[in-house]
Amino acid sequence: MKRRSALLVLVAVFCGLTVVLPAQGALDGMPVSRVSLFSSGVGYFEHAATVSGDVQFRLIFNVRQINDVLKSMVLRDLDGGSVSMITYPSSEPLERTLQSFAVDLGSASTMATLLRQLRGAEMTLYTPTAIHGRLIGLETRKVAVPGSTALVDEVFLNVLTPDGLRSVLLSPLVSIRLRDEALNDELNRALNLILEANDPNRKPVALAFSGSGRRRVRVGYVTETPVWKTSYRLDLAGARPFLQAWAIVENSSEFDWDGVSLSLVVGRPISFTQDLYTPLYNRRPVVQTALQSAPTPTAYNEGVAAPRSMTAPSVSPMAEASRRESASGGYADMAAEEQESFALSESGVSAAAAGERAGELFAFTIQEPVSLARRQSAMLPIYNGNITVEKLSIYSLGQGSQYPLNGARITNDSGMQLPPGPITVFDGGNYAGDALIDSFMDGDRRLISYAVDQTVLVQVLAQEDRAISTARIVSGVLTVERLGVFSQTYRIANRAVEAKLMLIEHPLYHARTLVEPAAPEEQTASHRRFRLTVPAGATVDFVVREQQVFSESITLLGNRNTSYLTYSTQGEIPRAVRDALIRAGELYAAVSTVNTRLSELTREKSLLETSQSRLRANIETVGRASPEGVRFLQRLMADEDRLEQIATALNQAAEDLRRAQTELDNYLRTLTVR
Repeated sequence: MKRRSALLVLVAVFCGLTVVLPAQGALDGMPVSRVSLFSSGVGYFEHAATVSGDVQFRLIFNVRQINDVLKSMVLRDLDGGSVSMITYPSSEPLERTLQSFAVDLGSASTMATLLRQLRGAEMTLYTPTAIHGRLIGLETRKVAVPGSTALVDEVFLNVLTPDGLRSVLLSPLVSIRLRDEALNDELNRALNLILEANDPNRKPVALAFSGSGRRRVRVGYVTETPVWKTSYRLDLAGARPFLQAWAIVENSSEFDWDGVSLSLVVGRPISFTQDLYTPLYNRRPVVQTALQSAPTPTAYNEGVAAPRSMTAPSVSPMAEASRRESASGGYADMAAEEQESFALSESGVSAAAAGERAGELFAFTIQEPVSLARRQSAMLPIYNGNITVEKLSIYSLGQGSQYPLNGARITNDSGMQLPPGPITVFDGGNYAGDALIDSFMDGDRRLISYAVDQTVLVQVLAQEDRAISTARIVSGVLTVERLGVFSQTYRIANRAVEAKLMLIEHPLYHARTLVEPAAPEEQTASHRRFRLTVPAGATVDFVVREQQVFSESITLLGNRNTSYLTYSTQGEIPRAVRDALIRAGELYAAVSTVNTRLSELTREKSLLETSQSRLRANIETVGRASPEGVRFLQRLMADEDRLEQIATALNQAAEDLRRAQTELDNYLRTLTVR
């Protein structure tokens, strides 16, 4: 920072010029005339001025806003003028930018360093006598200090003058003026860049307008802003509850708002940011120069004139909102001896905004011009009037408490689209609690809760029953349906001295059908809401009954798990289905019987074959002629006879199994009983 300041003083003295940051004829700032803040976190700003002739305006923006400004800025020079150019400083580093000038101030830390870059330039030296010439160069000499034998280094300027070569001592008493106006202009531009770099977070944007006579000029752009917020005060006392809505607005821009037209827009337009400020360089391939042969003649097809594109008329970023009167509170006549009571309707607050649709959005336009300094915030009343409210107690299953909540159902009959925000609730002249409300359109109803109602106790009793309702078999697939009945009893004890209007929020299960009551009062994405009145001191049971069908499908063909046969003994199953399952059980039993016989024969065959191996080993040991050998041989022959019988029985059993399985499969494959 010190180095940049020294450069400014150095070059200013050197050039003999007055250093001004804006370009010649530029005016700092343009008054803000109109502001539209969106609840999505962007704002539209419009500046306006009346000019005469050619003029430049210089607007300062935070570096965070530059990309939004470059993306959205709209300029209008009305009454016959034209927009010339928008200029702004590059985002390249200062040292790199300074190196692009004829004189690099980035490396010029002393007068001598700067002058060495100006060799050959025409200049005038005031010593104080004016010496005109061209700078040849600088040299350092040893010079004796007056009154002393010591020598010091001094810098001399070698200048070619009309009278010849001269050497002039560069001392603090010598001033220099360049005679090349183009070089002077470059030095001024470099100085401007150095001044601008002193605050890296603020960037100037210069706007040029050309024309003659008095004209109106406008500049508009969209940039990021703090989300404007809303807070409410709701007074439940009295015959008609009263609602106040306050908008919280922050001026985070670089400009003061002095008598601007302010609109607060409810809506979420799609908005994004893109880096348009940083220079981008695209890599290009290097292509060798190629020799081309002479072109051959081409016969072109006949063409027709292309249709002209349709150009839509320009539209300002937001339609001008018209004014209309809003509801406001008055003063009640009170006797002098009466004590003042709390009532929002008698607070002296009047709505400062008129609300109406703006395209697909909704805007609150402040009726009086707004003045707000930059970096300041304000609260503005945007609605102040009666509203339809119904007080009730709300119990939601699963809220984790046996007490309901004090709440209210608000009907938006204000004629406006009210944005979301917190609500501070007052009742009976006292603070009653806080609530939150979502954005809701004109005519919509919203539910709020703000306190625990300890005068009402709710107990929940649940019961569930499931029973088979029907069964059918289609193409060998058994489908059994069970009807589940779910009962939820809300036992509500009202211990208050007045009747209570209750709203029960019952969870919504989309697979269940409501049986009792016939229909809810209203339904949300997650709950059904039921309304009832509980007399003072009474206990009331409110039952919600629902039912749901549970379906189970079983493929009978090839299913080794025959547990489905148990359905043949259940009385809830239709008789025809039970008979079909009984027949299937008989066929399956036949298959099982044959399978059992096959298993027994196979096991017996395996035992006989093992016995034969043992007998042959014994015969080899004792010999065929021995008494034991004769006996072993007789047993071996008997086993052979039995194996032949088993082989015949196995063949028969296999055939029986094939027939039994085929009969079972054919029966199940086409079985249909409804």
